[in-house]
Amino acid sequence: MNNKFKKLIAVITATAVVLMMTAGCDLSCYDPEIIDYLIAIGKLVPIDDTPETTEESEPTEVTEPEVPEPQKIDLNGTEGTITITEAGSYVVTGSTDNGMILVDATKKDVIDITLDNATIINPSTAAICVMKAQKVNLTLKGKCKLETSGIFETTEDNRVNAVIYSKTDLCIGGDGAVIISASQGKAITCKDSLYITDGTYVIDSLEDAINGKDYVNISGGTITINASDDGIHADGKLQIDGGTITIDAPEGLEGTYVVINGGDISITSSDDGINASLKDESYEKPVVEINSGNITIVMGPGDTDGIDSNGDIIINGGYIDITGSSTCDYDGTATFNGGTLVLNGEEASEIPNQFFGPPPVDENGNPLPPPPMFDENGNPIDPPPMEFDENGNPLPPPPMYDENGNLLPPPPPPPPPPGLDGQNGFPPPSSQQVPTESDTENDETVSTNG
Repeated sequence: MNNKFKKLIAVITATAVVLMMTAGCDLSCYDPEIIDYLIAIGKLVPIDDTPETTEESEPTEVTEPEVPEPQKIDLNGTEGTITITEAGSYVVTGSTDNGMILVDATKKDVIDITLDNATIINPSTAAICVMKAQKVNLTLKGKCKLETSGIFETTEDNRVNAVIYSKTDLCIGGDGAVIISASQGKAITCKDSLYITDGTYVIDSLEDAINGKDYVNISGGTITINASDDGIHADGKLQIDGGTITIDAPEGLEGTYVVINGGDISITSSDDGINASLKDESYEKPVVEINSGNITIVMGPGDTDGIDSNGDIIINGGYIDITGSSTCDYDGTATFNGGTLVLNGEEASEIPNQFFGPPPVDENGNPLPPPPMFDENGNPIDPPPMEFDENGNPLPPPPMYDENGNLLPPPPPPPPPPGLDGQNGFPPPSSQQVPTESDTENDETVSTNG
């Protein structure tokens, strides 16, 4: 069969095939040679009618990235400074009575340090010092102890003044406990943002127990503080979201913006229980804001305030119980939107503005006699005589009560002896400011004595 004839047959056959396929017929009746020819010249496309087989594919094994083992630091038998210079996880165990953990990495490094039943005592500087890092996470495990046993040896280039000192963000948590003792200086100082998430803390310090710069946030944990200055201080914002906090200090909580969203807080104070004063110029004014929580404040006698704000006081919720001669004092406004406010045993419907001022006088300006005083059993007593310490400063009188057992404000102190107040021809005390702690960008050195 010549090619022209084959082509003619192919065209005719292809047309017939299409018509028959449209009608539902198959190709079994056609010459296989013609079918092969049609496929060869592209007029038909072969169909693979082999049934598909489904085979289960082997599962792909996923390999997780390897997590490096934490580096172990054993303090037993060591003295001096152990320096961490790289990002990573470190577990500190053992005990030293003359040592320090120093973090001096880069500003991109995140450092995780676990104190596992560790004890670090240093006679003249911090037990843990963070000079450079992006952030340091400090985890407590077991029973730990951190202490500066002597006087901090500070210089112009070295302003380290706390048992835990950090120049970068610091987060402390864990399920362990730590005793922090500062015979001089502060217990915890953070020059950036400080977070306490959980853990148990027993803090005894000559100055502030917890001191932060930009932001201090406490969201959990059990914290017991005995301090000779501020219990918890932030230059900027002090925020408490939870935890159990017990403070015995001249000032309990202090910051430019103090906000309490939860927690159980007990404060015994001889100055201000909660104080808001402008220490950060980025804020418009000082504010104390209470949204929730259980707060108990007991004030000592004298010129003391339970809640003292140089700006505003806002109470939106919570339970606040204040005992003292001056329960609330503010220079701005006070807003009471909700919650329970108990002042000297009685529930209040508004926030009073009280201050410890001069003694009351009659219409002619003559001092009124002091009200009768009683002891805690209701027996009348005479006002106690004013006593002075060795420097001539008046000592606070013991607490007095009215006939119903309510605490009375103490009598006002007498004027100071001549010469102590710039009167009577004596010059006033020098107005020159005493140099205070500073922290410059260049103080990248730390004493490693010991």
